[in-house]
Amino acid sequence: MCSAVRVYPLAGKANHAIESSIGGYHRACLACKTLLFLPVGAAAILLGKWLVERRSGPVHNNDVKSGWLTKLALVLAVAVIVVWAGYGFSAGHVRESMQLSPESMPSFQHFPGPARKIARTLVLRDSWLPAPALLKGLASAWALNKTPSLAYLLGKEKNGGWWYFFLVTVAAKTPLPFLLLCLVGLCVRLSRPLRWTTVAPAAAVLAVFCVTLFVKYNAGVRHVMVVFPLLAVVAGCACSFLWQSPRRWHPWGRSALLVLLLWQCISSLNAHPDYIAYFNELAGRDPSRVLVTGCDLDCGQDLFRLSRALHERNISQLNLAVWSSADMSRMNLPVFQTPPPFQPVTGWVAISLRSLRMGDVLHTTYPPGAFAWLDGRKPVEQIGKTIRLYYLPPNALTGTEKAGLDSGQPR
Repeated sequence: MCSAVRVYPLAGKANHAIESSIGGYHRACLACKTLLFLPVGAAAILLGKWLVERRSGPVHNNDVKSGWLTKLALVLAVAVIVVWAGYGFSAGHVRESMQLSPESMPSFQHFPGPARKIARTLVLRDSWLPAPALLKGLASAWALNKTPSLAYLLGKEKNGGWWYFFLVTVAAKTPLPFLLLCLVGLCVRLSRPLRWTTVAPAAAVLAVFCVTLFVKYNAGVRHVMVVFPLLAVVAGCACSFLWQSPRRWHPWGRSALLVLLLWQCISSLNAHPDYIAYFNELAGRDPSRVLVTGCDLDCGQDLFRLSRALHERNISQLNLAVWSSADMSRMNLPVFQTPPPFQPVTGWVAISLRSLRMGDVLHTTYPPGAFAWLDGRKPVEQIGKTIRLYYLPPNALTGTEKAGLDSGQPR
């Protein structure tokens, strides 16, 4: 949501800024996988509150005991209204909103037994529902998780992914000084007398990551963006502790904080303008060997840069392998063709990192390694963070590659 808010120099642009903010909030609500974490985080906070208060001894204030249910109900009501507002207080009938009919109704085979019956009943009765887009998204997310797709992590592919995927993703996509502040903040919280309000953010983050251990759709740090505001609270605790450290350690604490904040600022500035492709120092010089799917690195964002580079070099023909949902006829590219998988080609070749690692080209998916013959070759130019431009003269192919090119068969 914060990334959608823009600062405009002219007052006349205020409406655009407001629309951008609302649009960002609506897009955040549409991220149904994020909403799935909200009840889990809330449950973790309530559990933490119960455990801390039990450890502190029995509560003698009857008003506190009797009032917490009322407060919980109020919080739930506010949460429902806020989420529904994100969908513009939309409502509609099941068949029209979800484009379903009794004849075309799916089997809902991936749903649990009771949920399957409820879904069929809603379609048959054409029930009226609030925020039908939310329910449709939740159903899609559930079905997607039940049909494991090919995932990529640390240079390997696997159907259904890995239980630690999102842990590695957050570790690689988050600035290191922020992670260090989170670690310090957690240690500070645990070293002091426990209060449920102080452990609530960390408890919610832990609950979210516990849920991700069972998620089979491994793509996109955006699906766990909900943890970052919570981590920021923990990091803020570390900032307060370092700045107000005991007199003996006062200079060292403040110096450490200033170094970490300066490091954070430098990391943010260095990411400009390639924010999508940002990785911290743990990812090394080639982050595509860590993550490449889910728009964590390559989302087709460098196509306009590629267009400019090709025109500057007066390139009139191109072998192009990129992953994008854009209308390629509007990208101002020269005449291009998609190179066949496993068959080396000559001439100019532009390939994105997702195509190189996973074999995803436009709306076609080739086997991983379909363009691995480009590995080890030095590109003429790196376009942005995600596209490599090669030039391969006819004599650049090895004997094996020429044989594969002549026969048209995979190597």
